[in-house]
Amino acid sequence: MSRTAHGCHLGPHDRRRPLRVRAWWVMRERASFSLLDLLHTVADGSERNAAHNLRAYIRAMERCGVLARAHARAELNAWRLARDLGPLAPVVQRCGVALRDPNTDTLISQSLQQGEQEDTRD
Repeated sequence: MSRTAHGCHLGPHDRRRPLRVRAWWVMRERASFSLLDLLHTVADGSERNAAHNLRAYIRAMERCGVLARAHARAELNAWRLARDLGPLAPVVQRCGVALRDPNTDTLISQSLQQGEQEDTRD
């Protein structure tokens, strides 16, 4: 957990955390989830276009193999975590075609096979 300027800890569902960070915590906690599940759980209405933001985040993570469809029928819009990268939320890079994993400082690209990662450490 991170600390605020006053030294108190911020929990994973604290509204002061960015929307995608809060969504990542929910994704890790649940067996499966939908966009509506995430919106009802993490959005409080103060976010600018939360549905579009989370939809883009889900799409990028699905492309990179971090999320998978929870059901065989694609029209059922529910996802599950295919790869738990750790407590820090992945960051979308390169116009949604790659993710940076802040837990290991690696880049996960949709062009790489699942399980392979580019090492971005200097």
